[in-house]
Amino acid sequence: MLRLSRSRADPELVEEDSTALAAALRRVLDALPEGGRALVVGHSPTNEAAVLGLAGEIVEPISKGGGVLVVEQAGSFRVEELG
Repeated sequence: MLRLSRSRADPELVEEDSTALAAALRRVLDALPEGGRALVVGHSPTNEAAVLGLAGEIVEPISKGGGVLVVEQAGSFRVEELG
């Protein structure tokens, strides 16, 4: 299982997986119309790795029914936890 904590994972594996998953997430975001939204459903650790690759932020494992909001602003991304 891929762990995103850099102290517990092979950095090359994290980089490789997060880059590939971020590219897939980016394709979803690029297909959205202006102001559009997408709900990405999956399981840990793939969603967390995609967020890491896209936004450069490590998020804690997303619990069942939980999520994060990824917002693009001026070509960069920020992440907000959803309550």
